Amino acid sequence: MKLSRSFIVFILILFVLLVLVEVKIPKRFAWEEWTYSHNDPNPFGSMLVDSLLKSSLNCGYEVKPGYLIDAFNDSDSLNTTILLVDYDIVDYDKEEIDMFIKMLRRGQNIIYINDNLSDSLGNILGAQLDNEYDYHAPSYYFTNSDSTTLIWKPDSIYDRTQYNFRIFSAYNSAIIADFDWEHAKWTPFIKQKQKQGGDIIIGGSRKLGKGKLVIMSWTQMFTNYNVLEKNGANLLMRIMSQAGNSRVIRYDYTVSEDYLIEQNKSQSPLRVFLDNKSLRWAVYLALFTILLSLIFTARRRQRVIPIIEPPKNQTLTMVKHIGLMHYRHHDNASMLRDQYDHFTHEMMRRVLVDINDDIDLDENMKLLINRTGIDSKELKEAVSRLKEIKNDYELKISDKETKHLIDLMNKITNDI
Repeated sequence: MKLSRSFIVFILILFVLLVLVEVKIPKRFAWEEWTYSHNDPNPFGSMLVDSLLKSSLNCGYEVKPGYLIDAFNDSDSLNTTILLVDYDIVDYDKEEIDMFIKMLRRGQNIIYINDNLSDSLGNILGAQLDNEYDYHAPSYYFTNSDSTTLIWKPDSIYDRTQYNFRIFSAYNSAIIADFDWEHAKWTPFIKQKQKQGGDIIIGGSRKLGKGKLVIMSWTQMFTNYNVLEKNGANLLMRIMSQAGNSRVIRYDYTVSEDYLIEQNKSQSPLRVFLDNKSLRWAVYLALFTILLSLIFTARRRQRVIPIIEPPKNQTLTMVKHIGLMHYRHHDNASMLRDQYDHFTHEMMRRVLVDINDDIDLDENMKLLINRTGIDSKELKEAVSRLKEIKNDYELKISDKETKHLIDLMNKITNDI
């Protein structure tokens, strides 16, 4: 039965391990979608970016689902920096542009990163934002031919630094063309080298009202893959340093999009069955039936073995009978003879002393006196009295003397 129980436990552990493997099986990466989503672990999502910023920014970092209007109406977002990644502010939505400006004027900082910058927004902010395109062939095969160089301009905080990144989209869209107007009051901080020669500005900042606006057209920087590139995390933290010492709140409008649900589906071989409710329950029922079958067939098929009680210890019962017999006959001399025989046997077994040997009696008494510490006179008198009782069957012994002699023999036996 013990072997059967072990087999059942082994099958249950194996079943649990198989379920865990199916649950934890790696999911394939999707390189096609540029989601920038906080929940997307794929290369072009932003899960790693948000995790890095949350653990690195001293003043705090938070991701909230929502749009620009949610940031405008959120009382918790006052005196903070709002981060908008790949969020479109369209030219014809004057109400949204007005909210954008009001947030800056009331003291909120905004970091706005988009490949398709709005011309109307640029005109209001005093800068020309051209939707020009620097063409690159698609580089899904990770070649080094389609790469670009970003240059961080020297300022009071950072030295001039050059970054090289691979471009994955066919077009590097949205160029911030003109930040050099005298009335624009813009401070460019990063530019991109063009293959045809020259540089184009892709990031700049300016004060507006009580707030600060940072615009950048390099959205690829806010993807999981780019953060893992060489110096990718360094450039990301430099961009976020434009926010100053304030808490950063990112509003992610992609959280509820359907393609994230599709991409995050399990890629295990059972996904075809698990995606369908009827097939899924069929799999559950089959696994449950197999498990029950293993449990019942693992039991040994044999007749019931009766429980055999182990033999009881009758020593205490025997002692009680002997004691009752001595009590009824009240023969103290006989009881002392039995105890004396047991005593002499113990002395011979433990210390090789023969009490009945009169020749070496003095030497034996000295040994017992040294081992037990009993008075020599008392010990000699007790041994002499016990020998007398053993040889004379007519003696009558009182209860007091019987108890004294038995206690003395027990003390000698215990002290040796």
